[in-house]
Amino acid sequence: TLLVTDTVPGDGWGTVWNVSSLADTSTTAITLSVLVADQGGNVQSESQTVRIGLDRRPPTQTTAIIGDPYTGTMTVTISSLAAIDPSPGSGVHAIVLSNDGWAWEGEDLHHESGEEVADPEALNGRAWRGLAGVHTPGAWYGPYTDVLPPGNAYRAYFRLKTTDVLTTAEVAMLDVVGSGGTRLLGLRRLRGTDFRAANVYQEFPVDYVALEAAGLEFRTAFRAAADLYLDRVLVVSYPIDITDSVSWQLSPGEGIKTVTVKFVDRAGNVSDDLITTVTLSDTIPPGGWQDFGWSRGREAITATVRVMDAVSGLDVDSARHRLSIDGGSSWGEWSVAACTGVSGTTALRTITAGNIALSPHLETAARIEFEIADMRGHASTMSYTVQSWALYLPLILRP
Repeated sequence: TLLVTDTVPGDGWGTVWNVSSLADTSTTAITLSVLVADQGGNVQSESQTVRIGLDRRPPTQTTAIIGDPYTGTMTVTISSLAAIDPSPGSGVHAIVLSNDGWAWEGEDLHHESGEEVADPEALNGRAWRGLAGVHTPGAWYGPYTDVLPPGNAYRAYFRLKTTDVLTTAEVAMLDVVGSGGTRLLGLRRLRGTDFRAANVYQEFPVDYVALEAAGLEFRTAFRAAADLYLDRVLVVSYPIDITDSVSWQLSPGEGIKTVTVKFVDRAGNVSDDLITTVTLSDTIPPGGWQDFGWSRGREAITATVRVMDAVSGLDVDSARHRLSIDGGSSWGEWSVAACTGVSGTTALRTITAGNIALSPHLETAARIEFEIADMRGHASTMSYTVQSWALYLPLILRP
């Protein structure tokens, strides 16, 4: 069967092959034979074949369980991970996970064009829409978030649908950027032919590494080549090979935590959201002590250190310090220390102990001890050596 004749080489000898009428197959690939003929009617004697497997159905019947509904630690185990890839599927091979606050609705972003509409097929019943011939091309962008821990690999899923799935025109460009839009972290161009079906939402992934903690944007460039709807942007972990169980780090702060689990097959189809919850309560004192340092003034020293509590947050008013001039054998009275931020913060904060007077003639190590509590009253201490000065005799020079 002759599918198409292409006589215009300027676009690289290409055509659109509509496979919507073909059944999915993975074990027996579809073979497309390509013959080339010249204007004299001479046909290439040997055909070039392309073998294609089709899998357009996402995994279903997913399960994931957090065994204990209550936890006092930030890390939980998610077990009983399982899903079914409908026959003839390519096979489920990975999972992705997402925390509270890692999703943004399309209508809640910033927009250069388009309109908000009611859409029963959108997850929350609302979407942002751009109409070809009505709305001008423009970017849908934001949210300048800082909730994603930097230094990790992520995948952003853009949930989109379009009206024209046969056009090879670019209907959208998806990207992830940082540093106020000046640093490109991930990019994907979408043509109408990238969609499985017209007017059906599909989640398109863009992989990236978060190099910084603040200012991330997830942008959809509407090209006005076809109608386009944006339902949601969901950020998940980079795909993890599927096993019976995985460890997962919850988002900071006490309360009910929602973890979204999605399954991915080998063709890239991704399952619907599977939601599991756990209640996080604080049973562990502050930790992560780091970056201790001290400096000497004319008559005193100033010491600083950083600490955090990721569950209930630090009680910044509880910060204090004390001094030992005999290497820690005995300690002086506690004194108030300054702590940056406000109480309840779950980020790293700096404690400063200033105006600490030390004799310049100490022969033993001086130590400073810091203490701070979290909002649940769990206190944590850490001590550091601030000096080990020797007694020096004056040098007298004689002629």
